[in-house]
Amino acid sequence: MSDIWTPDITKSELPIYMAILNALERAIVSENLRPGDRLPTHRELASQLGLAIGTVTKAYREAERLGLIAGDGRRGTFVGRRPRQSETFPPLAQPDPGIIDLSKYYPPNTTDPDLRHALTQLTRRETRHLITYSGPKGYDRHRAAGAKWVASLGLKADQEDVVITYGAQHAILLTMMALAKPGDIVATEKHTYPGIKCVSDILGLRMVGVESDDEGMLPDSFASCCSRHRVKFLYLVPTLHNPTNATLPESRRQALAEIARKHEVKILEDEINRRLVDNPPPLISSLAPERSYLIASLSKVIAGGLRICYLVPPKKDLEGIYRVLIGASLQISPLLAELAAMWITDGTADRTVAHKMAEAKKRSSLARDILKGLKFNSAPSSYFIWLKLPEHWHRRDFAAETRRRGVIVAPADIFAVDSDNCGNAARICLGGHTDTEILERGLKIVASVTRGGPGSDSVVI
Repeated sequence: MSDIWTPDITKSELPIYMAILNALERAIVSENLRPGDRLPTHRELASQLGLAIGTVTKAYREAERLGLIAGDGRRGTFVGRRPRQSETFPPLAQPDPGIIDLSKYYPPNTTDPDLRHALTQLTRRETRHLITYSGPKGYDRHRAAGAKWVASLGLKADQEDVVITYGAQHAILLTMMALAKPGDIVATEKHTYPGIKCVSDILGLRMVGVESDDEGMLPDSFASCCSRHRVKFLYLVPTLHNPTNATLPESRRQALAEIARKHEVKILEDEINRRLVDNPPPLISSLAPERSYLIASLSKVIAGGLRICYLVPPKKDLEGIYRVLIGASLQISPLLAELAAMWITDGTADRTVAHKMAEAKKRSSLARDILKGLKFNSAPSSYFIWLKLPEHWHRRDFAAETRRRGVIVAPADIFAVDSDNCGNAARICLGGHTDTEILERGLKIVASVTRGGPGSDSVVI
C-alpha cells in the first residue's frame, strides 16, 4: 500500500489540476499506484505541492468522475481499478496544450448530463431493441419526446410530425436533398452558419447574402432579394445568430414570414440556441407553419456528441424527407434517441439547460469585462462574441497574429456568403475550454492584439 503519493507536475504546461490528473492516470496505468492504494487527503497533497486546497479538490473530483479513484467516507480516498490501455484517454480535449482554441463553438462539457448515470438507468430496462433496426421513423416514444422538446421552444407538434436526425447539420442536409435541386437559391444573412454553406456546395445550390444589422436580417433587404432572385429557401438562425449574436425581434419575424409567403419561399428555421434565451420572440414556424422547417438540435444546450435533433417540416413534406433519410442512413440510432428521450422526459434536459445558461452568463460577463472598450456584439447567455475589428487590423492578419501568440479565432471569411463583402470581424468562442483560467488568458491575448495593432508587441495583462 502506498500511503504517500506526490505527483511531479513541475514540467507540465497544463493547468495545475489537469497536471495532477495526468500524473495520477500515468501512475495508475504504470502500476506505480494499484487499486486500493490510499491517496493523500486533499489537504495533505495541497500542502506537499504548495497549492490551494481547491485546486487539489478539483483534480480529485475529475479523477473520481473518470473512475480513477473513489472516496470511502472517513477512511479516505483510494485508487480505483486500473484502466486498460484501450480505455485511457487524455483528459484534456485540446491536442496542443500550448494553443488556446477560441474558434470552435463548443459549450464546456462540464455542464453535460451524467452519461454514466443514464447508462446505469438503461441497464435496468429491456434494452435489446435499442441496438436493432427500428425503421426511419424510430420509436413512438422517441418522437413523443421530440414533440415535448419542440413544445418547450414554442411550437405545438404531434409526434407524427417530428423527424429525428443526427444533429442540425443532418437536418439541413436531409431537407435540402428532399426539396431543393442544383441551381436553387438559398437566401441567408451575409454572415451565416458555415454548415449551410457546406450543404449548398455539396448540392450545387446558390447562396445569396441578405443585409442585416445588430438585430438580424433586414426585411426590406430580403424583399428586394426576392424581387431580384427566384429564392427557394430562406435559412435563418433567428435567436443568438451564429456568428453575430443577433436575435430577430418579433416584428421582423412577422415581416420575414409574410415576405416568404408572398414569394413562396420555404423557411429553414434553425433554433439551435433558443433555449439559452429567456422569453425569446415567437418562432417563425408558428407564424408561417405551412412553409417552415423547424430545426431543434440538442447539441448546444444538452450535449454535442449526442447528435440528436428534431426536425418539424410541413406534413406534406414528411414522406420525401423520410425517403432521403432512408437513402442516407436507413435510420437514426435508437440508443442515442433513447438517451435523448430519457433526459427530456425525466427533467435532466431542463436542468442541463439551466446549468449551461448559468455557465454561459458567467463566461460572457468575463469576456465583456476583458474586451471592454472594444466594439463587439454579445448576449448575456451566448457562448461567443462577434468582435468588430478596428481599421488598423485586417481580419486575416488579426487571426494570424493571435495564432502567433497562441490563440486561434475564427475570422469573418469563414461565415461570409460573399467573399467580396466579408466585413472586418472575428468570432471569439467562450466554451471550448473547461478551465476558465485558460479562457481568461486567451481573451486577454485577443484584447491585447486588438488594441495593439500590427507589428505591436504590447504586453498582455
